[in-house]
Formats: sequence, C-alpha cells, structure tokens
Amino acid sequence: MLARLRNHGDALGSIGLRAAGVGFGFLLSVFIGVRWGAETAGLYALVTQTAMFLSVVAVGGLDLALVRHFGKSAGRQRVAARSQLSALAMTVLLAGVVIGLLFLLGPGVRNWLTGTPLTGFALAIMMVLLVARALTRSLSAILRVQRRFLLAQAVEIVFIPMFVTGALLAGWLHSPDALLIATAIAAAAAVGIGLATMVRGMAARSELPTTRVSIVTLLATGGSLWAVAVALNLADWYGLATVASVGGLDAAGVFRVAAQVAAALGIISTGLFGVYTARMSAAFGGDDLEELGRLYRQATKISIALIVPATLFLAILAEPLLAFVGPEFATGTTTLRILLAGQLIATVMGPAGMMLAMTGNEKSNLRISLISIVLLVVAAPLLGDVMGAAGVALAIALAQAGRNITSAWFVWRKFGMAPVSSLRSRTWS
Repeated sequence: MLARLRNHGDALGSIGLRAAGVGFGFLLSVFIGVRWGAETAGLYALVTQTAMFLSVVAVGGLDLALVRHFGKSAGRQRVAARSQLSALAMTVLLAGVVIGLLFLLGPGVRNWLTGTPLTGFALAIMMVLLVARALTRSLSAILRVQRRFLLAQAVEIVFIPMFVTGALLAGWLHSPDALLIATAIAAAAAVGIGLATMVRGMAARSELPTTRVSIVTLLATGGSLWAVAVALNLADWYGLATVASVGGLDAAGVFRVAAQVAAALGIISTGLFGVYTARMSAAFGGDDLEELGRLYRQATKISIALIVPATLFLAILAEPLLAFVGPEFATGTTTLRILLAGQLIATVMGPAGMMLAMTGNEKSNLRISLISIVLLVVAAPLLGDVMGAAGVALAIALAQAGRNITSAWFVWRKFGMAPVSSLRSRTWS
C-alpha cells in the first residue's frame, strides 16, 4: 500500500493542493458573503473571473503548448533558458494586446463582459489580474515540465486565495476596495514566486544538452488549442456574466458560491490530470502507446474514486452548505446540484481532451471545443431567461458533459483507448 501511494505521490499531492486552492477560495467567498453580502460577492467574482477568462483569451493554449513541446525532451534534454524567457515575454505581450483591445472597443464591450458596469478602480484591478493570471498559467506549465508539479499547482491556484484569505483573517481588509487591492498584490506575489522557482530550475541538470523551442512553434500549437482552453474556462465567466445580466450582482454572488462548490470536483480532477499531461506527452513522443494508454486509464481511475463519493456528499448537503454562507445563498441549491451532475459526467470520461492535445490531435480538439462553445453561448441566455440561474447551470452542465463525452469517443476512435479498463479497447495498429 505504501509503495502504491509513493508511486502516486505527485498525483495525490497535486490533488491535495487543488483541494487547498478550492478550500481557500470557498473560505474567501464565505468571508465576503458573511461580511459584505451577496452583492459584494458578486462584484468580486465578476472582477476576478472576468480577469481569469481574459487571461485565457490572451494565452489560452500556450500553456498546453509549453507542456507539449518543452515536455517532449524531458529527461533527455533541457529547454534553453532563452526559450523559457521568450515564452513569458510573449505571455505579457498577448495580455497587453487583450487589454488594448478592451479599451479600443469601448465601455459597451467591457460592460457586456462583466454583465454590469464596473467602476474605474475595479476595472484597473481587473487588468492587473489579467496580466498576473496569464503569467501564472505559463509559469505553472514551465514548472510542470521542470517536474515541480506541486509548486506549479500552488502558483496557479493556491497562493492568491490563500494570501487574500489570510489578510482577511488578520483583519487587514476593511472594505471591498481593500479586498481588490489585496487580490492584486497576492497575484503579483504568486508570479514572483513562480518566476524565482523557474529561474532556479533553468540551472538544474546542466549536464544535459540544451534544445530550443521557437515562439512560432509554440504559437502555432497554442493557437490550435486556443478554442480548447477557452471552452474549458468559458463556463465560469460566461455563466456568471449571464446571471449578472439577468438577475444583478446579488444573483451573481449566489451563483458564484454554488459554482465554487461544484468546481471543487473539476479542480481536483484537473489537478490530477495536469500531473499526467507531461508524462503523456513524453510517452507519445517516445512512441510508447502502451504507456500512454496506462496513464490515461490510471488518471481516470483515481479521479473516479475521488469524485463519485464527493459528488454524492455535496449533492446531499447542498442546501445546508450554501445556507451556512447566508440565508440568501440557499437559493442556489438547484443550481449547485445541476453543476455537480455535469462535473460527474465529465470526470468519468477521463482526461480525453488532454490526451488529444498531447498527441497532436489539435484539429479534433478544436472542432469539439467550438461546438461546445456555441452550445453554451446560445443555450445559457435562453435557459437563463426561462429558469434563471438554474437554467444557466443546465447549459453549462450540458456543454461540459457533451465536450468530454465527445473527446473520449475521439480518443477511442484514434487510439483504441477507453478511459476505464472495464470498457472494451481496440488493439493499436
């Protein structure tokens, strides 16, 4: 038993950190909801989630491209420092382009993105968070290639909510504006920690020959994966903005807390699957399809073992859990249960989307992602008008489950690999 746990040490550690990130994020929402109410919770969620989504619009796919191309030579060569620094410079440039477009297109587009007008101060914080979040995505990808799996997870999802939650507990934050400033400072600190670790990693294993990966190669691969990244992150932002436009900041705050609880499942599985992406890329690069299939099934099996019991637990306790934040938040019970169902179906299908990304099947991934984006964009406002926040949640669940089921089918058709061994797999040709 101990030997098996050691074999899965990185995966379990990654899941633990993802769980910590979810926990700090939920605690932060609880503190905001209890202290300032659903309206402030909605405002904070809109600023942070819109910044997160726009960072994906800026560099979506680049993080997977970094893992794929930098990870190909893992153990045999080390990526040149110039290639790593160039990737970060391109990250900042792309984030700057998105910020420039936002101001060029005017307040109409900015208000549409957030579902409600923001003050100039909140908008400025959102721009800072956009750049920081883009950098933490790229830094996390590079750290995973350097096999700093746990720190990669911490930089991307743990440090920011942990630092802000700590500031709240210490009694340093006395207003929503102070809360936003603390978030920007925490994001900058996460970037600094990630950058310092990456620089130290550049000097490791100096005996290995260096290899360069051009920015053109990274952008070509990242561009083809862009829609995948947007589809994976669209639901959090678009659902929140749609609810805000339909029901206002109060409704957005309730929806955000419900979505955070449901996201615990997705973040845990994503953290687990993230540990396997570099290994899948290395296995595919070495033409070891047997190992590729084993990693695919192993990641799915561990994820199912963790997610199914957690889903049932959260579904049963949905109402009292939300009511703990405040009586007004209990209205999100149905929303939470719908989102849990979508997460469960997606988890059972395993890391199929990542499998396609790590094995050069970007076009298949692109088609699947574009279809899921269209489904969500069309269905969310329609169902939201009829069912409110629960309708938006249903659109998110359908798009998420449909994307993962279709991705798993493409993996089976291409490689003959099923996400779990109990399903029949074809022999590789």
